[in-house]
Amino acid sequence: MKKKMAALLLAFGVLAGCAPQGQQEPISSQAGSSAAPEAQYEQVTLYLPNENADGMVEENAKIEVTDSAGKVEDMVQALVSSGALPEGTETLAVNWKDDCLSVDLNQAFADGIQNSGTAGETMILASLVNTLWAYYEPAELVLTVDGDPLETGHNIYDQPFTAPYTFE
Repeated sequence: MKKKMAALLLAFGVLAGCAPQGQQEPISSQAGSSAAPEAQYEQVTLYLPNENADGMVEENAKIEVTDSAGKVEDMVQALVSSGALPEGTETLAVNWKDDCLSVDLNQAFADGIQNSGTAGETMILASLVNTLWAYYEPAELVLTVDGDPLETGHNIYDQPFTAPYTFE
């Protein structure tokens, strides 16, 4: 019994010595369990329509640190949660190639824009484009719906965005 206790104390001593200075490693009370790594988050800036729907306001949000596709998905969902994008909007695919960010969204995104009027369309697109632009700073941003150019009834977006929206 004394040997087991000594081994246990030695193990705790080694674990404590391995932790970076000023930080403590959490010790699991379940022997042999493999805990999932703790998620890491980063702060991003969301661009949301202002009260008059004639410009944008910035709001900070935390998203999980993942690959580019995961970050775009998290940003899109944060915009949906804030009410800036239509309910039900989902990211289907993300491609980052030659400084061009391509984002394919589902039909709920297009339906929401079509039901929002001209000012609503501008605010929805400005929220999405400006949020992604602020983070990625691409040379071009392509938005598609189910793999096809976005058609809203007011416009067909078959050309890439080459700058964020500005309001004068």
